[in-house]
Amino acid sequence: MIAVEEYPTLTFQNSNFPNVIFQKLFEQKKASKFCDITIFVNNKIIKAHRNVLACSSPYFDSILKTHKVQQEKLSVSCTDSTIFNDVLNFMYTGEITINHAIIEELLKLADHFILTTILEYCIDFLGSKLNVNNCLFTYFLAKQYKLKHLSDNIENWIGKHIDDICKGEEILGLERKQLQEFFTNKVGTYLYKFLFIFLRLASHYQIHMNR
Repeated sequence: MIAVEEYPTLTFQNSNFPNVIFQKLFEQKKASKFCDITIFVNNKIIKAHRNVLACSSPYFDSILKTHKVQQEKLSVSCTDSTIFNDVLNFMYTGEITINHAIIEELLKLADHFILTTILEYCIDFLGSKLNVNNCLFTYFLAKQYKLKHLSDNIENWIGKHIDDICKGEEILGLERKQLQEFFTNKVGTYLYKFLFIFLRLASHYQIHMNR
């Protein structure tokens, strides 16, 4: 009899196997094949796979545990079904394209569905695209979603470019509450800038009133 030790076991692994499986699942999603969940977004129907949603999002993992019906149907609040579908596709492919047109809604969805990877991508995108024409929008967006590291970096960036920002157009579009919030912790540093902006706003509104 041959000793068992003479025939050691070998473990084989196809490193591309998970990618192949997810690619097949993605193709099934696009064809609405073998899908077991129906999602309603702004009267549009999107079909997907429960397991993919649950594996990708702690939110879906939690909510699908409490929905014990034969045919899952969920409604999602989203202003643009295309953006939601982009997020859904990311759960299958790990790929998403970000631009300023969708960033606000994308942050909302990533925050709601606890998609930390997309959230990190959004932070990287916002930080890399900062300029005098969007820094205030980005600052308040970061504050809204409690992205402290990003908002702190933007504050420092604004401090270095405050002259150009005060001369720009974006600041004229801020609401009174936003102006107050922005200058609350910076009165000593930016007081003279605030006066400059106030005079610009007064002139801006006067011009519009005279039209």
